[in-house]
Amino acid sequence: MNYYQEWAKNNKEKIKEYHKKYYSENKEKYKENAKKYFLTERARKMRSERRQKYRAEKRPYENRNLYRKEEMERGQKNKALVILKYGGVCVCCNESNKKFLTIDHINDDGKTHKDNGKTRLKGMRLYTWIIKNEFPNDLRILCFNCNIGRRNNKGECPHKEIVPC
Repeated sequence: MNYYQEWAKNNKEKIKEYHKKYYSENKEKYKENAKKYFLTERARKMRSERRQKYRAEKRPYENRNLYRKEEMERGQKNKALVILKYGGVCVCCNESNKKFLTIDHINDDGKTHKDNGKTRLKGMRLYTWIIKNEFPNDLRILCFNCNIGRRNNKGECPHKEIVPC
């Protein structure tokens, strides 16, 4: 080990402080050089390689259709489980065809219902969230007609207004 390596090994904090001070004094210079580097061919190639590696890790299947099919199957299983746990029929009109059944927020707060305050929960993400949160009590099953009817009728289902002739 030469003299500098020995000195650097024994003075790590001193070096760290020096670099911190130098960076704060030359911040604009660093930013300018970073922009120049970002536009170079070498940087583009590195970003491309990182992106390919990330995608390969996230999607291990060569066939994307297989991956999508498995995602759809998992989503359908989650939806079936949620519908079963909440009774399996529309609470308003007793519709039991699973293709028509949807989740309804009892307090009409579905628009504000967000995951970690960022994304609105809808579709398969909503069913996954319900399972992770152990089937909250402020949700129920309605058929699509009753759900949309409630939205358009200020919270009342049109089935309740039907009067026989």
